[in-house]
Amino acid sequence: MHGFKTVHYGGILIEAERMAHPGRWCLSPASLQGLEEALAHTRGDRSAAARIVRVAVRPGDIKTARKKVGLSRDAFARTFGLSPATLRKWENGEPEPTGAARVLLTLISREPEAALRAIR
Repeated sequence: MHGFKTVHYGGILIEAERMAHPGRWCLSPASLQGLEEALAHTRGDRSAAARIVRVAVRPGDIKTARKKVGLSRDAFARTFGLSPATLRKWENGEPEPTGAARVLLTLISREPEAALRAIR
């Protein structure tokens, strides 16, 4: 039984993958890389161009972003390469979008015309 989950740990979002052993989880490669970058940063290594941006996206923000571009849920999902089922879940607050999806939704919400121009 494999799957992924995102957990909050000390203010950091970590994605873990379920292992074959019940109750055991391992870090995804992206989470492991992020933790390594964070550790390097705490040691003073500024060579990595990592920049942490925290963007809060609430379910209402997602629906507002969709309405700003004037698209139905299905059309919005197709236009921006999202799953309609996932978009519906996000609009209902389960689960919260992460990573690039969160940034994309914020961009659409703040600059809907720019987001549409960028993909057309």
